[in-house]
Amino acid sequence: MRTTLPPLQGDLAVMTGNVAQVFLTDDEWSATVAGVHAALKPGGRFVFETRDPARRAWEQWTRENTHQVPSVAGG
Repeated sequence: MRTTLPPLQGDLAVMTGNVAQVFLTDDEWSATVAGVHAALKPGGRFVFETRDPARRAWEQWTRENTHQVPSVAGG
């Protein structure tokens, strides 16, 4: 199995947990990780975000709990 990542020399590859849901087998996941590795330059980083559904974090993602208006100097 191969991935379709183009040949890159990236400093960073980021994958969110919801993207990983499409890889249903160990072979698919292994090919994906190998493809990401090949797309990174030496010393590049693969950052993977995941969540524990048992925490039910989405229940805290309300406007009251998460809305922010940042102040940007000169903006």
